[in-house]
Amino acid sequence: MQLNKGCITDLDMLEMTPGFKCPPSLPEDTRAVALLEEPIDVRCQRLENECSSDRQQLEDSKASCATLEKECNLLKEENFSLRQELSKSKQDADHLVSEKEELLKELETERHKMEQLKQDIRIFSQSFSQRQGQLTSLYTKSKAIVENCKAS
Repeated sequence: MQLNKGCITDLDMLEMTPGFKCPPSLPEDTRAVALLEEPIDVRCQRLENECSSDRQQLEDSKASCATLEKECNLLKEENFSLRQELSKSKQDADHLVSEKEELLKELETERHKMEQLKQDIRIFSQSFSQRQGQLTSLYTKSKAIVENCKAS
């Protein structure tokens, strides 16, 4: 077998060291020795204090968890409420859009009617002007005939 640096190693020649243990690190070793040398009643008191501290942390964590669960439930309710409002708003918007489309159609119909009425008024006005001109002409001719009749 060839290693990274190009050396050839015979695996059969490797020797294993049975039961080789790494020496423990110094801080763990001194603590382990100190704990073993500690009197039972002191150790018991220390463990009770640690247990009491752990229980207090557990209670605090439970209280914090309960508070967070309540807050989560409130946020879920608020989310549900906001989704309902959003849905209602979308329905209202859709209704307004359809109402706007109807009004635009109605407006277009009314514009068409107005244009038709304007056209009718123009035609009526032209006809009225023609008739007025004809009546004026007829009146003038009639007056001339009456004066001719009076003069003769």
